[in-house]
Amino acid sequence: MRRNISFLTVIIVFIASLSLSGQTQNISFEILQDLSSLDPGAFLMANNVSGQPRIFHVTIITNRSRVIIEGRVDWKQSLSSSYKQLLTFKTFPFTPRSFFNDELGSADIRIDQVNGDKDLGTELVTRGKPSGVLGITLRMFDESGVPLDDDFKEIMFLNPTSPSLFLPKDIPFEITVGNAQISWSDVQGALRYIVKACIRGENQSLLEALQSSDPVVDADVGTLLSINLAQYKRRELLEGQRIAVIVSAIVSQSGRETELVSEPRELKIIGSTSSSSSATKNISAEMLRLTTFLSKLNVSNDIIDKISSGQITLEQLQFFDENNQPILMSDFMTILSLLESQPDLVISAIFTAK
Repeated sequence: MRRNISFLTVIIVFIASLSLSGQTQNISFEILQDLSSLDPGAFLMANNVSGQPRIFHVTIITNRSRVIIEGRVDWKQSLSSSYKQLLTFKTFPFTPRSFFNDELGSADIRIDQVNGDKDLGTELVTRGKPSGVLGITLRMFDESGVPLDDDFKEIMFLNPTSPSLFLPKDIPFEITVGNAQISWSDVQGALRYIVKACIRGENQSLLEALQSSDPVVDADVGTLLSINLAQYKRRELLEGQRIAVIVSAIVSQSGRETELVSEPRELKIIGSTSSSSSATKNISAEMLRLTTFLSKLNVSNDIIDKISSGQITLEQLQFFDENNQPILMSDFMTILSLLESQPDLVISAIFTAK
């Protein structure tokens, strides 16, 4: 009997040891506040940062008795530039617990090493407020230096503007039931776009119509910059209907998601392509691709509006290379395909009215 008890005890101890060794090792952190108005010096650390503002909270889950935390802050001035290392730090081993950033350097979480790029830090501080993109990485090790887990957050300070719908401002834009194509400007740092369209009743303003609880379209379209509303409709579009439409860009600003909303525009549903206005008939897939691409460059929104609404037609456009030699439309569309996939190749774009 004693032998059976001893054998059972060994099994229980073995199972318990497996459970402990397989326990989840996790470090994560959460941004606590809007950082857009924060002093950039808050991201530059000394050995004791208890006087700094409370920016993030770190949660640790581990079965280790002592852990080491390494942190790294990288900065890039814009989305198109590369990250540069702003600073790194490493703690002495400490008893794991959750903590706030201003507790780093405290009695039980002492800083072992801090290394930073002084010139880069000075450049950030002289800007007066955070700008560009900050990448914060935290890594957790056990006392002997074995990696356990890590977490990364990217915080953008890009001050993006709201998207612009490429539709006329003062008159309804006529679309057919099956070809309700709309496009909008690219927003720097947009995570996704949401399109909402609602039927506009008689004597309703566009904003009043958009407050409807039963929109015709209410769709997350990812990072697309042009869609056919008919592909996202919740119910049929009918001839004669007037539709209010807006596009929202969801961006990450200082660690929080923010919604940037376009000005509303009006669409009018007509029966068929044959009955559409001359402006509507001139809108093609090529024109929509062109307006989407031009929206990413330093080209006036007024020009883009006129192209996308059909006031400027494809036949009225001419394209020239760097030697002022004309480019055939077929050749330009081939070049456009390349530039759409590699926009950094564009040096400059100039629009001249004739």
